[in-house]
Amino acid sequence: MALLSRLLLLLIFYFLGSPPVCAQERPLLDYTFSGFVQGRATALPAAKEPAPGILRSGSGSNQAAGTKKNQVAIHQLDFSLATTLPGGPFQLKSSATVTAGKVMIKDAYLAYIPFPGMTWRAGQFRIPFGHELQISSRDLDTPERSLLYGFGNFGWVEDMGFALLQERSYGLCLDMEWEPVFASMAPFLSLACVAGNSKNTQPDLPAQAVARIGVGSSLHLEELMHDLALGVSCAYGRQKYSPRQWEYMPIGSTGNLASNPGARMVTEAWEQYETAAVFGADAMLRLNEVTVKTEWASRSLSRGRASGYYITGIFDLSAYVLEGMAAVLRWEEASGTYSDGAHRPGQFYQAATAGLKWNLSGFWTLRLDYIALYLDRIPHAFNGSDIVSAQVQFTF
Repeated sequence: MALLSRLLLLLIFYFLGSPPVCAQERPLLDYTFSGFVQGRATALPAAKEPAPGILRSGSGSNQAAGTKKNQVAIHQLDFSLATTLPGGPFQLKSSATVTAGKVMIKDAYLAYIPFPGMTWRAGQFRIPFGHELQISSRDLDTPERSLLYGFGNFGWVEDMGFALLQERSYGLCLDMEWEPVFASMAPFLSLACVAGNSKNTQPDLPAQAVARIGVGSSLHLEELMHDLALGVSCAYGRQKYSPRQWEYMPIGSTGNLASNPGARMVTEAWEQYETAAVFGADAMLRLNEVTVKTEWASRSLSRGRASGYYITGIFDLSAYVLEGMAAVLRWEEASGTYSDGAHRPGQFYQAATAGLKWNLSGFWTLRLDYIALYLDRIPHAFNGSDIVSAQVQFTF
């Protein structure tokens, strides 16, 4: 029994890539483990009860879903494991996140790299669409993703964002990168066939084709730092929707269905299968201390479309205030023409964000942000439309 136990331990150490001295000459696996944890305090300083929220009707009873929440909590725990397999250019990558006590698998795919600049991925991965969806939550410029893709939730049942495309799905993807061909511009291309995705889809999702093409350049000299990236993305495919309709009160409404029946809305009667076409364009330019990012995206369905954009300015204050500190300003806007269970058709939802982000010693990141929400560019248009957020992040 003792001999079997020792043999088992040897095998475990060998496969983990940390074998004992007698086996160190030939490790089987090479792996890296990383992640981050975010703690966040949020306040709605001007909110009054009842707080902003969507009020749905289901099972014959009305349930108020939104609540006023000034809170301090562990916002997110995210960790990833990347492993290089022996005998060829194969890698396994997996990651998961823990939010509000719920564990969710994010990445789980096998990568094949036959030569530098070409990568095949099979499994669940980031969809190659747009600029912001390619960025980890660890490195976002603002506390939450833009109105195009989510924006997060500060008391509503649904995210305020329009979820034009999910961040991840499962399927097959090809990524190509070429050497610079003109004026240090390096082209890139990503093609993927993934499960169709949308906020209202069912588990058995039909396929969707996604493509992203663009160019990028980088030039770092003694007195000039220049980075440029331009991209165009598209996604097209059939998606399966739930035909069930429900009543809701759009974000920005006050009261409930009983006290404010005029705010009552009903979701669209979707066909079982809808063809969704999503298009986007993005640009990023950095010149020394100033970085500007902008992105536009639009999704079309049989009963209407939703679209939006954001523009972000980042100003590096390292030379003027504190090393690693930057100021961030963002304006964003989105609207839709169909009843999606969260928004009022034809109404414009906007957000202005002003914040400070401070990177300390490569491990700690502090940020303080003020977010003002607008309806049709009218400030303070609804309860809880001012948000103050303070966040601490530790990266490991």
